[in-house]
Amino acid sequence: MKRVFWFRRLHKWLALVAGIQVSIWAFSGLYMTVVDLDIIHGDHLVKKQESLPIDPLLLVTISPVLMESIIPVQSIELKNYFGSAVYEIRAHKKNRVIVDAYTGELKTEVNEQQVRGNVAMVYAGTAEIISIEKLRLYPGEIGGKKLPVWRVVFGDSVASTLYFHHISGKLISKRTHLWRVFDKLWTLHIMDYFRSKGHQGYLFRFFSISSLLLAIFGSGLLFYRLRGEVK
Repeated sequence: MKRVFWFRRLHKWLALVAGIQVSIWAFSGLYMTVVDLDIIHGDHLVKKQESLPIDPLLLVTISPVLMESIIPVQSIELKNYFGSAVYEIRAHKKNRVIVDAYTGELKTEVNEQQVRGNVAMVYAGTAEIISIEKLRLYPGEIGGKKLPVWRVVFGDSVASTLYFHHISGKLISKRTHLWRVFDKLWTLHIMDYFRSKGHQGYLFRFFSISSLLLAIFGSGLLFYRLRGEVK
């Protein structure tokens, strides 16, 4: 009976230590499997965009003077932004320069009216815009870059939000409360409590071992109960 007493005591303390995290794993895992990932990503908020043809005869070369001003250049891509052909130039320190491919002029920042027009072309929902503002920096939920970004929030039940590039007007990202809940639960699920991979590894090992021991001692108690030694 003394052995049973220690099994029971160890099982109780292990349940206290590991039980909370095990419950978090179960709840967060349930949310991730029940809610469709495409809905969490907000794919339903955006219309399927068809690429408009670019007339190669109308394209102009980029001015050498402009190129010298943004050296060193990492890449140049010809893209179609809302029916407008542009050169997207990635420069040093991941800076992005947008040049009109038909005029060769450097694109200036889009204004609120242009962003509203882009919203009308990409938004697939029916909710009205409740706020539209230009942020000085990317918010943390889309990466926290030190660049301006336009944020458009809609008045639906999940606060659907679209983010647009401050120069090209291109849709950068989409977020809803469903994604925000998923992000919080994911942090709890992987035990990223300290935002450190080193600590995260130790925590994962600790709770994994604790959960395994909890199961072992629980099995031991079940064995003694089946033998009739535990009342």
